[in-house]
Amino acid sequence: MSILPANIRAVSLDFANTLYPLRIGELETTIERLHAFLQDRLGCKIEYAAFRQTYLDFRDRQFAQNRPTLRENDFTLRIAHVVSMALGGAPAPADIVAAAANAYAFGFIDTMTPPAGLRRIMEALSIRFNGNVAVCSNFMRADAIRVPLERDGISEHLAGIVVSCEIGFIKPHRLVFDAVARVLQASPCEIVHVGDDWEADMIGATRCGMSAIYTHQWRDEPDSAYGVDATPLAEIDTLERLLTI
Repeated sequence: MSILPANIRAVSLDFANTLYPLRIGELETTIERLHAFLQDRLGCKIEYAAFRQTYLDFRDRQFAQNRPTLRENDFTLRIAHVVSMALGGAPAPADIVAAAANAYAFGFIDTMTPPAGLRRIMEALSIRFNGNVAVCSNFMRADAIRVPLERDGISEHLAGIVVSCEIGFIKPHRLVFDAVARVLQASPCEIVHVGDDWEADMIGATRCGMSAIYTHQWRDEPDSAYGVDATPLAEIDTLERLLTI
């Protein structure tokens, strides 16, 4: 017997660490791609450990500064900061920043490898929910989410894709989930959202009236907010479990 409330007729799924693994290794590879691009473009040696730390420190400062409002992080500003570092503190030329941002985004895309069975699972979910399936992701570049979904044949099973950079805010902000409800043409109470981040996905979804399911299949770090202010319908350790819930 299904544990989903009888009124549920649509499903929203997070992208990273819900559909596609995004662990420490994938992040590291993406930073390495940015580093390699800048070394080649600038024609100079850039010490990797310092470059990596510069990127991570600026990322963490952005998260901390934007956390009170949940505004999306400025990706261009982040890339400009690391380009400036690579130039020894000189201002970052706009054309190099744009090219470096593309290098990062497509480095990320290349690391996104669909797990076995993902397309089959998404097709089954689409059939079960009459096509009312969406992806809802926090990310600073929409193409970094949309391209893998199209490449891997997932988009054809979706009613739509919502990426935080297109909204200007990140989950758990209500505006992101409101956008998902519009894409699915459903009321929040008719949607179940599946994700791996307790604050962004569980708290965000339930506060706006959705049901939620927590997945920890791909997490390689503890979830610091786990168990706080939300009660999901279930916790799953494989996406396959969605087909039997």
